[in-house]
Parts: sequence; structure tokens; C-alpha cells
Amino acid sequence: MLSIHKTINFFTLKILFLSIAILGNFPKIAQAETYQILGQFDGKNGSFPASSVITDSKGNLYGTTTYGPKRFGTVFKLTPQGVIQTLFHFSRDTGTEPISGLIWGKDGNLYGTTRYRGKRPDGKIGSGTVYKMTPNGQFSLLHVFDNRHGQLPGPGLLLANDGNFYGVTSLDHGTIYRVNYKGDFTVLYKFSGHGKLNGSHPSSPLIQAKDGFLYGTTAGGGKYNHNQGTIFKISLDGNFSTIWDFNDKKLKGGRMPTGSLVEGSDGNLYGTTREGGNYGYGTIFKITPNGNLTTLVHFNGQNGRYPETALIEGNKGIFYGVTLFGGNSSKCSSGCGTLFKVTSDGNLTTLVNFNGQNGIFPKGNLTKDSKGNIYGTTVNGGSNSTCPESEGKGCGLVFKLSP
Repeated sequence: MLSIHKTINFFTLKILFLSIAILGNFPKIAQAETYQILGQFDGKNGSFPASSVITDSKGNLYGTTTYGPKRFGTVFKLTPQGVIQTLFHFSRDTGTEPISGLIWGKDGNLYGTTRYRGKRPDGKIGSGTVYKMTPNGQFSLLHVFDNRHGQLPGPGLLLANDGNFYGVTSLDHGTIYRVNYKGDFTVLYKFSGHGKLNGSHPSSPLIQAKDGFLYGTTAGGGKYNHNQGTIFKISLDGNFSTIWDFNDKKLKGGRMPTGSLVEGSDGNLYGTTREGGNYGYGTIFKITPNGNLTTLVHFNGQNGRYPETALIEGNKGIFYGVTLFGGNSSKCSSGCGTLFKVTSDGNLTTLVNFNGQNGIFPKGNLTKDSKGNIYGTTVNGGSNSTCPESEGKGCGLVFKLSP
């Protein structure tokens, strides 16, 4: 039974809403986000999509799968009708395991990286590639890595405002490199290794902030013990500085940042750590460009576990992201992952608990189109389980979240 106080409040609100409606100014009720599966992989058209997707002006999506029928990965196009078209099959000569997303060049072509292999000019097998591809699938290599100039360029590319591409390699402590449209290649910076002040093993794409600097993270290294990771910035001419050293053992602010940063509309940088925090399952943080860090969220398993990727800002002050594990699904021993939104002051809402049919293990960065729709991938899940990499868990899918 309602109390007199609650009854009065109810009728007061009812009268208020009726009055507003009569005046023709009834407020719009906020609609919940809608989750939709756009395309599913079956092994023949690729499997294990671990990267982001990007859009074109016609509503097509472009992305990569880590594996495929030839085992080395694919580049695909997903039409608005839900048809997945394979544009390219990778090989040992062209590079294998394209785990990073594609980006558009100013010339209208697609650019990306592979984590392994590639045929060097001397005929030897390299350790990763930078490639270019037209939207209809014509492929060419821009650069093949060797152990002198960095290895494992898996994290992908950034097109900076000087017209060059920038990226990182992860093996042997890591490097930051620059490459242009012609394939001219320069190592901009070399990381020193575990226990060193400048960090080690950068594992995510760089971003360029409004101040012109490139910002990134390293999963290891830093001035504190246990190689907990760093946040750094570097100018386009190679002037490097560390702006934060993670120290989870003391501060419980997280460790091992494996995702990119994102610059919010408020001028702060936002990111995630894969591990650490109050429960050990990772955190969300914001940091000012001059290095003042605030931990916003401590993941506890139920609301997600191990956020490995970047956040993306939707409406002003609302960020979206995914966790690789966690959530409330019993289909996976540690949870199948979550899709969430979080405010700039740390109020987190779980939007999707992945459960198998709607995807398992979201690993790639989220992207956004001009209408505010958000796109992502899961490496497993869906209704197809014919690919050998899935172990019966599904070959992966592409999803859309409409605000």
C-alpha cells in the first residue's frame, strides 16, 4: 500500500506532466540503446574479428579478421544488407594476423598493419607489415618490419595532422614509427624495456590530441616495480616524455594499460587498465594532459573484467567501452564480456551482457558513425561455429549499438 506521502508525490507529478502535455511541451523520454547483430562470420568468410570496423559514406563497414579459410586473416566489407564480402586473403608474403583495425587515408584508400610475417625486399620473411588497400581489394605493401626497426606492429595506425602515419611495435620493448604514403619509414623512438622509466611493450594505437602531441600507453615498464605500465606523449619530431607511471600495488589505480586513450570533449584523456584496481579486474581512468590521474571505475567481475580496449565518446560526457570477460552470463567460466557506458565522473551502466548468441569476448575498439551509432566486434559468438579457431564458441560477429 502506498503511503500518504508517496501518494501525494505521485499525484503531484501526474498533474505536472499533464500540465506540460497540455502546453504542448511534454519532455521527450530518453530511449534505451538498441543492440543489433549486423553480420556473422562462418569461417569461410573469416573468423575471430579482433579489431574495430570503419564506415564509408554508403553505410558499408570495413574491417579485418585474424583468421580465415586460408588461416592468415582477411579484410572484409559488410554491406548495409548484412552481406559480408571478403576483399582480401592474407598470406605469408603479405603478412598474417591483421588484429588491428583499418583507417582511411586522405587518398580514399584503406591502411592497416599485420602482426606477423610479410616478404621483405631481400626475400626473407619479416615480422609484420604496413599495407595499403583500395576499397575494392587491390593490395600493396608499404613496409615490412625486421628485427632492426621493430617487430609485431599489431596495434595499428594513426593518420596525424602532418599527413604521415604513426604506429607502434610491441616486441623487444617496442618502438614508435612513422611511415608516409610512399612507404618511407622512420623509427621515431625506441623504448628501453622492463623496469625502465619510459615503459615497454606499447600495445595500442596512438592518438593525436588537440595540442598536437601523440599520446599512448605501454603495457609494461615504468619507474615502479612489477612493470605496471605508463602513459606517454611524444611530439611529431620525437620529443618524448612519460606523464604517468602506474603503481597499482600502492595506489590501486590499475596496471597494464593495453588500450588506446581517447580525448574527451572536456579536454581530459580517458582510458582503461586491463588489470589492477580494487578487485584486480581493471579500471577506467581519466588524466589531464599534464599528468593528473583520477580512477573512475574499478571493475569487479559482475560489471566486467579485463577492459583491453579504448573508450569512445558518444554524447558529451558519455563514453562507451567493452570488457573482454565478466558480466552475468554463465556461458563462459569468467563471463563472456560486457558492453557498457560510463559518465565522465564514473557512473557506469552495463548495456549488454554477452552470452554466446549475441557474441562472446569483445576485443576490438568501438567506432562511431556520423549519426552517433556505435560499432564493434566480438571474436567469438553468434550462430556459426564451423571455424576451427572457435572451439565451438562461434566464429565472431559485428554489432551495432544505436543511441
